[in-house]
Amino acid sequence: MLLAGLSLAAGSGAILPGLALIAGGGVTGLPALRRLVPAGTLTGRPGLPATIASRGLLTFAFFVPTPT
Repeated sequence: MLLAGLSLAAGSGAILPGLALIAGGGVTGLPALRRLVPAGTLTGRPGLPATIASRGLLTFAFFVPTPT
């Protein structure tokens, strides 16, 4: 839902439906993400949590579409 909302808001310019999908995806996805990653990843605690957070950010940055 989160990615669909980002695509909808950026691609077609439908901001309100895109924001609704982004909010819904965040509400449903954040609890699941917190259970999957080590404690402190979302706050950037030093060590393994910071490493996992930086790898996630780099992965997401790699898959961001470039404007054409």
